[in-house]
Order: sequence, then C-alpha cells, then structure tokens
Amino acid sequence: MKNALIYYYNLDPEEFYQQGEDYFLHHQGVTYRFCCYKRPIEEIVSLWELNRMSFELGYPYQKIVLNRDRQVLTLINERYYVLLRFSSIHNLSYVPFSTLRQENLVLSVDKVSSLIRSDWKRLWSSKVDYFEYQMAHLGRKYPLLLSSLPYFIGLAENAIGYLEEINRGNREYPPLVISHRRVGCHTTLLDYYNPLELVIDVRARDVSEYLKSLFWERGILEVDSYIDSLSFSKEEFQLLYARLLFPCFYFDCYEKIVFQKEDEKKIRLITDRIEEYEYFLFRVYESISKRVSISPIAWLNHKFAS
Repeated sequence: MKNALIYYYNLDPEEFYQQGEDYFLHHQGVTYRFCCYKRPIEEIVSLWELNRMSFELGYPYQKIVLNRDRQVLTLINERYYVLLRFSSIHNLSYVPFSTLRQENLVLSVDKVSSLIRSDWKRLWSSKVDYFEYQMAHLGRKYPLLLSSLPYFIGLAENAIGYLEEINRGNREYPPLVISHRRVGCHTTLLDYYNPLELVIDVRARDVSEYLKSLFWERGILEVDSYIDSLSFSKEEFQLLYARLLFPCFYFDCYEKIVFQKEDEKKIRLITDRIEEYEYFLFRVYESISKRVSISPIAWLNHKFAS
C-alpha cells in the first residue's frame, strides 16, 4: 500500500499504519487517511463537489486529495480508496451535541442531488415493504425477530403517518443542510468530519439520530435541556419527532442478525426496553409542546399522560 501512495499521490510517509480497512499516514507534518470507499460509485462526483463547496464556505471537513490522474477514486487490489487530508480538530473525541446545532447550509444542490435524502416517506415506505416481505419468510429460524417485527413495523407506519400529516400542513420545507448517513453520541470528530459520510438533508436528521443513540446508551434523558438548545422552526421540530418515531435502531440490529450472523438474543437489548423508549418519545413530545404546538401520538398520550 505504501508503494501505491508513492505512485498515485507522490507521498512517502514517515509514519504509516492500518486501522480496520483504512490506512493512516503522516507526511511532512500532515496527517492523511486512506479510506476504503463503500458507497455507490455514482455518488463520488457529488461527494467531491460537496467537499469543494464546503471548503469555499469555510466548513471544517477533511479535504479530498486527488490522485495523479486527477481522480477522486484510486483502484487498488479491486477496491476503491479515497485519500483525505485532515487537521488536529479531526480527532477521536466524541462529537458534542452543540456541533449538531450548527447550520451548514447547502447553497446549491444541483451538483450534489444524488446525496439528497430528504424524501423520508419514500425511503421509510420502501423499508417497511422490505421488512414486511422479510416477515413472511423468516420461518422458525429467528423466533425473537418474528415475534417482535410486527410491533416495529407498526411503529414505522406511525412515523410515516405522522410525516404525511406534517407534509399536508406545511407550506415550506426546512432548508437542506450538510448531514450524515448516521451520527450518534459515540461518533468521533474524525468520522463526523469525514466527507465520505455526508448526505444532504434537514437539520432534524442528525439531531434525532443523536438523541436516539443517547437514549440507548444512557436511558431516559433530561430532554428539556436538549430541546431548549435547538433553534428549530415548528416544521423542524415536527420532523425531529417523526424521525424519533422511526425505529431504525431495530432494523439495523435485525439486519446484523440476519445478514452478519450476530446472536439473535441481541434484539432483546431493544425489545426489553421498548416501553422505556415509548416513555422517552412521550417526554420529547411534552418538551417540544412547551415550545411549539405539534400533534400528539394518540396511543402514547393515552398510555403516559397523567
């Protein structure tokens, strides 16, 4: 791999080590990360354009370095890699919640349209259709998944219904910002500022996924302090709540069990705490309602309202 770096980038690193599928190197006082590229090839042009725009706007994402052929992707041993240059702020500290509140606007989406992920209804509906098909073919191999999947499909359908209600009532959609495929309380600054992890969506995306991860890590939160810190519009608060309703954490665990052969009992880490998560959802609704008026989820209110 060092020979490839010399050939494609004219870099002969003084320090070089592998971490997982990526490589880290130091050359003339600069640190680089040679990342294994795992996204669709057709997204790479948009990722490059977004990285270029980010630097023009002063956003502190790691910089993509082109190879000797002026290409973003470098093919080595039948795998694509991208070279990233970063600074001292891109470290292994966990990203603080305050960072997610920053509004990194995308001024022009024409050249990065393949990265837009704001059509949640279509994406979520496709996910539900997929898992309904899975449910019909699970058989007896995964009894814990088979017994729990209908509940989480129902919760996902609640999220879709809530989203439809939002779309009927809103005249303007919140602005699109630089977001992440997935972010949580254990996301490091190194990964948060990795341009290969970016998508285009509304601010509620990253905030909601972070709050979900905080719940599963720490339990019921003092949600008021988090909600009060957000300068969200009513529409953004509604989208935040819709996304909290959608149980991506369950679907992620399901796929690891079925496709990566993890222990099925891991699903109990979620199913054994689902009533606690329902109460968390209710608490978030109460907290948001102190700021703006949003529609309740009737069955949650009936279950937890005193």
